[in-house]
Amino acid sequence: MKTNSFFNYDRFMLLAKQDLMINRNKYLLTYLSFALGMYAFLVFQMNENPYGVSFQHNIIRQSVSIGYGYKNLFTMVLFALGGFVGLTFSGLGEKSKCISYLLIPASAFEKYAYPLIFRIVIGFIIFTLIFWLDAQLARLTLMNTPKFLIQEYTIVPFQFYMLQDSRSDFFINLEMIFALLLMGLSLFVVPLFFRKYALIGAIVSILLVFFLWMVVMVGLSNVFDPNFHKFNLSFNNFQIAEHVYLLDLLALFITVVGSFFFLFLGYFKLKEKQL
Repeated sequence: MKTNSFFNYDRFMLLAKQDLMINRNKYLLTYLSFALGMYAFLVFQMNENPYGVSFQHNIIRQSVSIGYGYKNLFTMVLFALGGFVGLTFSGLGEKSKCISYLLIPASAFEKYAYPLIFRIVIGFIIFTLIFWLDAQLARLTLMNTPKFLIQEYTIVPFQFYMLQDSRSDFFINLEMIFALLLMGLSLFVVPLFFRKYALIGAIVSILLVFFLWMVVMVGLSNVFDPNFHKFNLSFNNFQIAEHVYLLDLLALFITVVGSFFFLFLGYFKLKEKQL
């Protein structure tokens, strides 16, 4: 079988089939663990804080509207997905696993594209569907408990539109999407640079880079704005057009460029390992 071509559909499908055959139990256990953990977390949060900060409580109708609360709880999906993505190349820190993976009869692009698609794209869809199912089950569970029956609370069923914050404009939503993509790609790519404890090294490295970035920005803020002291940031935000601000465009530019940078960096690093 030729392995020096850039992409071959049949070979790519064989790679996917081989991975699913070898790791299907691990994937099923991962999804099952997330489903059970997410269900328990949703039940606990809804039961303990039905009308707190994360939820809106209508006293007159005695109902609990948790559209905004669902959005807050959905961040747990993103954290779980980040861990799932970060484990992609963590096994390459072991010499035997690294050699076995690099000897798979597939091109570097195929070895890079498959986990990118399976773990980020398909993984996001599966984790989101699990969250939807858990939210419905948690709602049905609590609606039959004495606390909710006596108080006559009504939990609003989860719908995907609730994840959209109507208070945010287009640029902020787009910025958040690319920021999450950048975080996912960081966990996906950085482990390739470590020989041992790849995931831990990646997380520590990302936190260290973020901390250094904050230190630099705080230093610049204190230099150019003498009124600011300690660990504070100072930026002058300028409105370029209606609902369009300079800092939003700058953040969007950084996240977009950073996402593409990590995307290409990961491919060339994996290709370097294979060579």
